[in-house]
Amino acid sequence: MGGQCPVCEMIYDEYVGECTECGFPDPLTVFDDVHSANDWMANVVFPYAKRFWNWQFRKAKGWILRTEENMNKLFVNVERSLDIIEVLVARHKMMEGRVDELATEFEKHRQRTGSGIPMPGQEIMFAGYRWLVLKSESDKILVISSYIMEQGAYHHEHVENVRWEDCDIRKYLNDTLLNKLFSPEQQEIIVPSKVRNADYFNDNEIVQLGYYTEDRMFLLSSREAETLFFNNDERVTAFGETESWWWLRSPGILSPAAYVGPNGDIYTSGHAGDNVHGGVRPAMWLSL
Repeated sequence: MGGQCPVCEMIYDEYVGECTECGFPDPLTVFDDVHSANDWMANVVFPYAKRFWNWQFRKAKGWILRTEENMNKLFVNVERSLDIIEVLVARHKMMEGRVDELATEFEKHRQRTGSGIPMPGQEIMFAGYRWLVLKSESDKILVISSYIMEQGAYHHEHVENVRWEDCDIRKYLNDTLLNKLFSPEQQEIIVPSKVRNADYFNDNEIVQLGYYTEDRMFLLSSREAETLFFNNDERVTAFGETESWWWLRSPGILSPAAYVGPNGDIYTSGHAGDNVHGGVRPAMWLSL
């Protein structure tokens, strides 16, 4: 890509690496090669300053007539160089802060993993069942059953639309299944969560008014199923020995609820809510 060197104002057709006249480094190229604050200062700021000053005085020595106009040009370029170096130094300080920030985050991560806090992708045992960790915070983790626990309908009636707050499966998860799987002591570990939901689809467009429910156990939304798993393979699970599909709480475009297929694909078109073969894969937050 063509352009003009910001220092010596040389016009070029293709600017790769550095200016052939003054040696000013191409920022886009340099940024890709810089991985730390020290790299930035050593490989960009100091070499640039040295090359710029060498070029300026080499150019000044070549002037036979050191006219006022030429000297003014020199001083303007010197001022420009100081501005550019100031920007580079500021960039260095910003990168230095970012390096410190990353080091702090790494130390926090090391302390978490070293203290035995489960991290995303790990499996844990809770109440005699396997749970996959999807998200880890300082005081709680989000888990989902590693396998489909049961099969059942999203809602008992064959209706065009039904909201998560009104569907049968939500009532089943937070009453019947909750008491079936967990003792009162274990239920104390399950954190009541404010779950965000979207309204049903209308003319093939989801109504983004949204609403919240408070649930101890819930199904993932389409968005959560997309972002909390790395790929389709991670979403694939089974009921017994057979890979099967499982419900999501998000409304479908054509049917009441979206779902994850046996191949791990997310189907936002939805499935008939009264289909009794839908997999139930509950999710919940556990306190640490």
